[in-house]
Amino acid sequence: MKELLSSLDPEHTLVLDYTADIQDENNYFVTWDIPGKFPYIFGIFHSNENNSEIRGNYPLIEERLALAAKDPMCKGMVLWPETSHADTLMLEYVAANSWKPEHISIDRFLEKFCKERYISDGRETEKSMREIWQKFLPSVKNRIRYAFGHKKGMAPVYYIRILEICALNKQGLFRKGANTLEKFAEALKELPELFRLLASLSEKELSTHVRRDMLDIAKSAFATLLDCFMAKIFTLLKDFEEGNEKEKTAVSLRKNLFYLQKCNLLLADCLSSSKEFSLYDSLLKMTAKEGRNKDFEYTLKGNAENSYSRSYIPEILRYCVAPELAIFAEYIEQGIAENTSNWEFPAEFRNKREEVKDKFYEKSLAEMAPDQKKAERELSANLQKAIKLAENLLQEF
Repeated sequence: MKELLSSLDPEHTLVLDYTADIQDENNYFVTWDIPGKFPYIFGIFHSNENNSEIRGNYPLIEERLALAAKDPMCKGMVLWPETSHADTLMLEYVAANSWKPEHISIDRFLEKFCKERYISDGRETEKSMREIWQKFLPSVKNRIRYAFGHKKGMAPVYYIRILEICALNKQGLFRKGANTLEKFAEALKELPELFRLLASLSEKELSTHVRRDMLDIAKSAFATLLDCFMAKIFTLLKDFEEGNEKEKTAVSLRKNLFYLQKCNLLLADCLSSSKEFSLYDSLLKMTAKEGRNKDFEYTLKGNAENSYSRSYIPEILRYCVAPELAIFAEYIEQGIAENTSNWEFPAEFRNKREEVKDKFYEKSLAEMAPDQKKAERELSANLQKAIKLAENLLQEF
């Protein structure tokens, strides 16, 4: 970047940055020697690929935004999201700071956010949502983006495309598993109480935007659970391979594989309580328009199930992710039975993934459609089940 900038004229250049939140102390706008020399836009690249949960490297953003706010060469602030419905907190944070950065501290901003967003729903709802957000914030701060290849890189949303992820470097997966558990160690302690608060709130009559926020928070809390179950499995695979208390490790592997699969289906059940997450509902809305292509359902499925875009969609979690996790668990069980000392994820995973994919395309979205009414009735009970899963995960630390 320095070499590139040396060939440009600051009088005729505007740098559009989207790396301000990336955890890489050696490669960002300050190390590029931009402040005070080049006009630039402070930018955050958000919800990239399938990372559509609520997340934000706020400690780093606060530090770097404070620097940019004092620099007359910084000409603005922008969010670069790859999806629209992802993160209300980040959208409002950017809106509050883009013209005049006076609410840089996320903890103080959260008070303002909750008061303005929920006061019209009554003081009890505002109080409940503020408590939920405060319990949830440690998890949000730790769902961060590292530079590609960073030694402390984590394993975000790996479970959602597990058969493809297994083709990556095995030692890298083991390392990222350990990094993920280390990063979330403190935040995980808040999850049982967070799910309890969500379960209690879900039993009440709520406005559309409160229920939407509640489900977004639940979705993201489940994502943290799932990431950590997956990360724990990676670390256990390493332990088993190295011969560390193999019998005990095998028991823990089986438990965590069971919890991972159960958590995935619980998330699907919770998301099914809102049409907004359903692929079938999207199909109905889009095909209501005239002039649609007869093969549009196939195209919509392709946009949803591919590894780049795979995200929090009930039909995807049930009919793509669940069978792939079952295949992965079967392989691990076989390795335990054979007392393996070398986890070599088989090339046939690619073929297995294609088989799952073919079945997904063969079944119509109408057949896969979530039962929203049933999911609404069972939402509180399902969130209460998540409390136990979070407690089980904490016991592994």
